[in-house]
Amino acid sequence: MLAHSSFGYAGQYNPPEYDQAIRALVGIESYSETYTEYDTRRGNAKFMQQSALMRGINSRVEFALSPAHVAFVTARYATGQSDYIGGYQNAAGTYSGYGTLRSYGTPRSTYELGIGFAVFKPLTVGIGVNQRVLEDHSEFTAGGYYRKNTILYDSVFIKYSFQLDSAQITPKATYKHLIGGKQYSGPSLGITQGTTNTQNSGSGYNFEVSFIFPAGNRTVELTPFYRFMDIQDSDWVSTNTATGMGVIEPKNRTIETGVSAQLLF
Repeated sequence: MLAHSSFGYAGQYNPPEYDQAIRALVGIESYSETYTEYDTRRGNAKFMQQSALMRGINSRVEFALSPAHVAFVTARYATGQSDYIGGYQNAAGTYSGYGTLRSYGTPRSTYELGIGFAVFKPLTVGIGVNQRVLEDHSEFTAGGYYRKNTILYDSVFIKYSFQLDSAQITPKATYKHLIGGKQYSGPSLGITQGTTNTQNSGSGYNFEVSFIFPAGNRTVELTPFYRFMDIQDSDWVSTNTATGMGVIEPKNRTIETGVSAQLLF
């Protein structure tokens, strides 16, 4: 998640009590993730789907460059177990059909690192670059395989803050553009029989609303969020020159809905 940046109590623009050049927020997050692949050769028919409850930690460090400019670094890590619905596909490319293969409790983990810059006076506008790495250990299930997906994307966001009693409420919208991605698929990590596909086209968006309020001598930030990413078919990689067989990483869509809670230090 490309976390937003703001300073002072409740993140208000240029508050008179602000006297920190650097501040850090550390927290936890929990979200429901649905990852779906589509077969564009068959009218975007659903090819497979994984659903997981993910839990993890997150952090953000902000650096004041001026009263109205801030740079920030973000990080998050989450893990969970996914339920898989899909089908079998043999060496000839014959697919048994969506729903003919089901598995449960597949280990899944992800981490994401980001950097960015924002200007707030009083409407906040910012840009960022993030790298997300996802590992899916379906090789532990029947018919499954190990998958490691790494994407790099840039983003632009806008947000606005207003007070409600002692809390500050900050709606925020982010647009994400895929710079590029790589996916390794194979029996397990490091096995040479696997294939690596390149992803070149994709976009997404985030919507979130932060509720920032005092808790004793600390500031708490509670943020429900919705994250969406849509990535198109990857390139085609040959796996058998004699038969002309090859693989692609299908068009896929990821939806994450959850909440994050952070504490200001």
